[in-house]
Amino acid sequence: MIPIVEIFRSIQGEGCKTGVPTLFVRVAGCNLAEEKNSPCAYCDTGYSWKKDDGEPGTVEDIRSQVDMAMKSTGLRDICLTGGEPLWHEEVKDLIYWWNKTYDLTVETNGSLPIWPLPWACWSVDIKCPSSGNADYNDLTNLAIVQSKDQVKFIISDKKDYKFARKIVMSRSILAPIIFQPSWKVMPAKKLAKWLVEDVKLNRVSSVRLGMQMHKVIWPAKTRGV
Repeated sequence: MIPIVEIFRSIQGEGCKTGVPTLFVRVAGCNLAEEKNSPCAYCDTGYSWKKDDGEPGTVEDIRSQVDMAMKSTGLRDICLTGGEPLWHEEVKDLIYWWNKTYDLTVETNGSLPIWPLPWACWSVDIKCPSSGNADYNDLTNLAIVQSKDQVKFIISDKKDYKFARKIVMSRSILAPIIFQPSWKVMPAKKLAKWLVEDVKLNRVSSVRLGMQMHKVIWPAKTRGV
């Protein structure tokens, strides 16, 4: 059984597919949060980090709900998110079921191993120090991601920036790399300035600034966006 918090339509608010109408499937339970009994410092889905925050469903039931939603809405993109989807073994069955059926993005907190997934997009977070979970990063994932995937760092301060910068500059990462300002903590203008003026980083990698469009459009909402 996989605990599902919500299935909803919205605009993809961050990453390489920003702005794309998408069906979101949010899985309950985050391995990092439950181990420490608290989510990352900047977690914006505090209602989904415990496994019992979701309604348990079989792979077949979830598949059926999603298929009906996709047919009725005409959408092509699905985002499997959490919580932490990969914490549930049966999630792999969903991922393989959607092989070539839809344009699938799987968001993961970067603490669990991913695997080559030719037909889908991995969105891998690398936790910076301000998250409180930087020690849990599985950096072997950075050797698996490809050009269709993305790697995201949430930046709250200069310490985070230096941490992310060191990782990027010490590895060959084939996926697009996104530095995203922590909402209401790191001014986007300041992070943009750091990136533009970082000559050494710009010489070795094309890091892009990411924003959270859904929070700009719906600043007062916490769910269903």
